[in-house]
Amino acid sequence: MCQQCDDFGQHIQIKLPADLKVNMNRVNTAVAKKLLRITTGELQWSDYINCDLTCTKCDADYHLSCETYHGSGGSWGPK
Repeated sequence: MCQQCDDFGQHIQIKLPADLKVNMNRVNTAVAKKLLRITTGELQWSDYINCDLTCTKCDADYHLSCETYHGSGGSWGPK
């Protein structure tokens, strides 16, 4: 990890729909600012989110997954 992606280095359990919404917004903002880039998957609401991302500066890998129907049962964090 580097200074650019240090804020994304904590593992977060997604237990509630609000947790998913916060994390989706946070990650989408980072992608829009070109701090992270999507390497596999999509950051769109579908039945299941399974997305790998990489820091554009140090190439640290991250993963977001969640079953969106209930908005729970997922996680965010470094690979």
